Amino acid sequence: MQIGLSGDHPDALAFAVALVKTGRHRLVRSCCSPGSLQWLNQQGIPTVDVTDRDALFSDPEVEVLIVGDALAERADVLRRAVRSEKHVLCVHPVDLLPDVTYEAAFVQEETGKVLLPLLWDRLHPGLRRIAELVRTGRLGRMTLLEVEFSVPDESWSDPVASSARVWKRREPVDLRWDRHPALRVWDSIRFLAGEVLEVSAVGAAGEQLTPLDTLTLTGRCQSGCLFRLLMTRQGPVQNRLIIRGETGEATLTFEAQGIGYARAVCRWEDETDQATWLWQPWPDLAGEVEKALAGMPAAITWLDETRCLEVFDAVRQSVRRRRVIALEYEEVSEGSNFKTVMTTLGCLTLLLVVVLFVALLALGLPLAPWTMYLLLPLLLIFLALQILGWMIPASAAKKSISENPSCRQEQTRGR
Repeated sequence: MQIGLSGDHPDALAFAVALVKTGRHRLVRSCCSPGSLQWLNQQGIPTVDVTDRDALFSDPEVEVLIVGDALAERADVLRRAVRSEKHVLCVHPVDLLPDVTYEAAFVQEETGKVLLPLLWDRLHPGLRRIAELVRTGRLGRMTLLEVEFSVPDESWSDPVASSARVWKRREPVDLRWDRHPALRVWDSIRFLAGEVLEVSAVGAAGEQLTPLDTLTLTGRCQSGCLFRLLMTRQGPVQNRLIIRGETGEATLTFEAQGIGYARAVCRWEDETDQATWLWQPWPDLAGEVEKALAGMPAAITWLDETRCLEVFDAVRQSVRRRRVIALEYEEVSEGSNFKTVMTTLGCLTLLLVVVLFVALLALGLPLAPWTMYLLLPLLLIFLALQILGWMIPASAAKKSISENPSCRQEQTRGR
């Protein structure tokens, strides 16, 4: 396929190179800095420079768009990219708030194109080895998942000045959140222990959470497993993930972002299993993206991006409110949205009936037969709205880009 690249994010550049090196794709257009173009040329990948993103998005030759712009404008660029009716791959995190993931999913339902995040944590061979032990029951029932990692002192930032067309945000963005482990650790936790149901966070800076803060997190997952996360600036040289079960435990030691050296040590009963890797995610990630482009189920979905941002948003709420935040998951699709609208309108109609009834009593008006001519139509409207909501079968909803046959996919809001 013909690829178009927007932005200078190192993950986007490395992934574009990985796709081209498969021999099945070609980078034909790019809207990035001269430094990024020079780096691509050094990798043996020449490309045509496009100075205007609109020209890149509207180019009929481009079939796949890779969005790797600065975090402050990434959400706005993603909105424009998914409306171009091309396949879109976006670096993680898309934004600090999950709202844009819902918007992108709705647009994807209309276009039917592939929409995926560049989120590779669950592809890590060490994590997959531990997940296999957990699911085969060798470690027994999971009781606790612990993660320790160091907060990076610096993070990548786009050297190119932001576009004048950047969407006006509700809050300023700290660019140091880009590639921060607090935004991506949730994919590993979900992969091992299921959806996160509640989080409680205590930050070092009081009610505000910053990227350099020491942070202690606790919570509970769908499997019943508890988790504890510790983020510190003076943490271990290598990050650690520990799964404790009733009959054993497994420890994964890994470098930042999960890229590079990793070592897994698993112990259960009288057995010990050890393995080491020197892992680069790009070939595996390219394989999953090619599956999605071919219409096959992929290990990574847009739902994974949505969940990571929802849980991170809940963490920030927990720090700000100083209490446990429970996450509730609701399906967001055209069908479920229609049902919600019908139910809401019906309830408002029923509330109007009650208000009119109370008003008639308050005014001292007798409930003469003529009042039924006023209330009965409202009751019939309420009934009709409920019937319309029930008549929409679950199977009528379009499949979202994050949907695959192996699991039920839902786009959700965390509250």
